[in-house]
Amino acid sequence: MHFFETHFTRDTLFHKPHKWFLALLVSPIHAAELYYKKRYHLNFVHARKLFAFDMALLAGILALVGTVIFLFAYDPTVTKDVSLAVAIETPDETNRDGRIRSGEYVVFRVTYKNNSEKKLTRPALAFQLPKTFVTDAAEPEGQLNELSRTFTLPDLAPGSSGEITLSGFFWANAGEEYHVWATLSYSQEGRMALEQKRTTLVSTVRGSVVETSVDAPAFTLSRGEMPLSIRVKNNSEHDVADIRVPLPGEGPFILAPNKETLKTGTIEENEWRIERLLPGEEVLLDALLATNLPGDASRETFVLAPVVVVKNERVRQAVADHAFDIVRPAVEFSAAWTNGAAAQPGDERRLSIFIENKGTAELSHLAVSIPIPSDVVDLARLENANAGTLGGPAFRITEANAANLLALKPGESTSLTINVPIRNRIVEGEDIRLSVTPALSADVPLVPGARYAAETRSPSISVGTNLFLSAQSRYYTAEGDQLGRGPLPPQVGKETKYWAMVTIENTTSRVADLSFSATLPPRVAWTGKSSVSFGPDLAYSEKTNAVTWTIPSLNPRESVGLYMELAVTPSGDQIGKAPLLIQNIRVSARDTFIDADIAKTISALDASLAVDEIGRNKGVVVQ
Repeated sequence: MHFFETHFTRDTLFHKPHKWFLALLVSPIHAAELYYKKRYHLNFVHARKLFAFDMALLAGILALVGTVIFLFAYDPTVTKDVSLAVAIETPDETNRDGRIRSGEYVVFRVTYKNNSEKKLTRPALAFQLPKTFVTDAAEPEGQLNELSRTFTLPDLAPGSSGEITLSGFFWANAGEEYHVWATLSYSQEGRMALEQKRTTLVSTVRGSVVETSVDAPAFTLSRGEMPLSIRVKNNSEHDVADIRVPLPGEGPFILAPNKETLKTGTIEENEWRIERLLPGEEVLLDALLATNLPGDASRETFVLAPVVVVKNERVRQAVADHAFDIVRPAVEFSAAWTNGAAAQPGDERRLSIFIENKGTAELSHLAVSIPIPSDVVDLARLENANAGTLGGPAFRITEANAANLLALKPGESTSLTINVPIRNRIVEGEDIRLSVTPALSADVPLVPGARYAAETRSPSISVGTNLFLSAQSRYYTAEGDQLGRGPLPPQVGKETKYWAMVTIENTTSRVADLSFSATLPPRVAWTGKSSVSFGPDLAYSEKTNAVTWTIPSLNPRESVGLYMELAVTPSGDQIGKAPLLIQNIRVSARDTFIDADIAKTISALDASLAVDEIGRNKGVVVQ
């Protein structure tokens, strides 16, 4: 035969063993064919023998086919004679329709019977259940291996039967389909081969014993805030522990729980965690829902997906959802400075706020809150100059301060003006720019409890620097070292020498062309002794009695000290007075940040030694 000659080779054995095996099966036929060709082919004198040979060959083929069929059909097991049935019971009276809910208390009742004539040895019944199934009871007692969920059964004689029950809590993800298997394994007496009988139940977990609901109005704002309540109830006859309700902290819905009114559970890691609920117990969480719903959809659904932690696994419970019809208020809200793009310390700038209702819903009880940078703005002057209230870092204007904020119908507009005073001294920062971000909030009567919110940002204005000029007279240093010369108190006709000390302090921005000047009054002489903390020395003009000093620039937060010795010879008309030392004290510069001139003056400096306690105690008025 061609098939035998082609496939009964070494190569076919290693690469196509199934064809080699078939060739081996037909080898007797091939051998008979070769025998026939050798002895009887075209040799008709043996016709009778040939007929007998053909019949024998046909009988061999039929025997071979019969053997193959028998081997395929032969089943030494008794599986068909073993019956196995599983029934599921839900004894909880709160479950009216018999469906399996997540967390349901269920009873698996299994009946089995040996209908064969063989004794079955080493029988065992195993359950394939969700790993979060919590076993409560098993009958017969003492035969369940909890880890493998397998019952060890006594040997089953022919005709014997039995029943087992497994009871527990069916914790599984709500809405998912689960295959529950019960498998009876055994061996026939006298045989080692293990046989199995299996029955499968397909269960879909519908709902959960933990019921969560959302109490909220039918309408919500596309962008705003509204109060709502979340209820969680244990709708079963057993305790439920470790319930968690994730609270959305980002996205179109953001939930802020009210921890002050929370009576049961805690808020941790954006979850409402409830340690335990008794049968039928219901708990409540009040919260504020912030919405930011882009697009033009007219309806959105808010969803909460509670879980119960079982065996360190988070088991999803039936979701709670609430469909909102969306109200989309639209407001044009802007802020601008109306009297200049720059300001100097001590100036006042007007902030104009414009509000126009461009939506289809009326707004009521409007409020404008303006965060105020207290390091730049003088809060006391701000509160005195405007109708509103200052709370913390924000200035707030409501209908109590402005009647036009009581209501704003569609198409209407209104405005507010706030006078913002700049501090005279800004103690931190350089090249200051002032910008504020007013926030608008309003009720929407169509959505009870909701609060519409909008925000805008003003342009920034540049705030210039300030120069602070001060002067003091000394006869002694703070440490008690003598600086001056001559009598104290000063005497008529006698020369007394004092030191005049001038300090120039820059604040937030660089200044250019800084210039100082002062003049000496009559009976005061320039001694020629002077010093400065940096820059050129002081210059004195005998012709004008003027002292001057100039530097090209002074950086932010820098100070310079100017020190000069002055000789005073009092006259009789100065008796009983502290003589003057310098007058017409002035400093000027150019603010390079806002390109504006600065000029500061202070009153004349006399020899009263206000900061020199030692010298002042010796006397400061002319004797």
